[in-house]
Amino acid sequence: MSQIGIWGPISSGKTTYLASVYVVIEARTQVGWRMDALPSAREFIQNTAAILAKGRFPPPTELGRNIPYYEYEISNGKKKARMAFMDAPGGLISSSDNKEYFNMLRQCHSILLMIDPDASTQSHNFGSSEENYFTTIHRLIFELEDINSKQEINFAVCITKMDLDRHWVKEKDPHGYLREIIGPVPYNKIFKRKYGKAEVFPISVAGRYSTPNGHERPNVIFLGEKDKLFIAKPDEKYWRPHKILDPLNWIFANMPRRLR
Repeated sequence: MSQIGIWGPISSGKTTYLASVYVVIEARTQVGWRMDALPSAREFIQNTAAILAKGRFPPPTELGRNIPYYEYEISNGKKKARMAFMDAPGGLISSSDNKEYFNMLRQCHSILLMIDPDASTQSHNFGSSEENYFTTIHRLIFELEDINSKQEINFAVCITKMDLDRHWVKEKDPHGYLREIIGPVPYNKIFKRKYGKAEVFPISVAGRYSTPNGHERPNVIFLGEKDKLFIAKPDEKYWRPHKILDPLNWIFANMPRRLR
């Protein structure tokens, strides 16, 4: 069974991404995709998807004793895999008590790295003012290579919130934008590993839509404080998540043949 982990700082969109993938596949807008879940996982994902349907983003996952993970069986045409999506709170990436989390990630064949392009200017996204992408990405790679440096783990690096105008202008150059966000040293840590592949994907759960007069806009609105973000038009006519299945397509294409 192929396992997929989800890594990223607080509010980078881990839970939201998982729910949006479920919504897109369930809506049958993507031909060939199918996503099934065990009862507990189905309840979690349906509850989270219901929040998105109301135009709201799910709250950050709370830090608890146990790290919940939910198994889904996903197929894309002839390719099938049973995957375990682990939805861990972002605070664990900078927590000293994170052995269980990294042990779970070490069992993965692929990891979705959720990169919030705004997090580098917001220290609370990492749990403390001393944390940033430089320290957290170094810790991630160190922890994954600590036991078995030859383990091949592919990284699908997802730059989130790409629908916002300030990020949309960089959509055509995801590698350059990732290097700008996290810095050249962490970038090289990800892409110059001896074992495992990596690719960058500009994604957005909210997406963008065209107004009647032809203007393209991000499908979000800000109410009050800047971080109070809502999906402006969470209905089928306007809600078009941007490229959220691209990372999974890449993971399937680069999955070891014995796991397909």
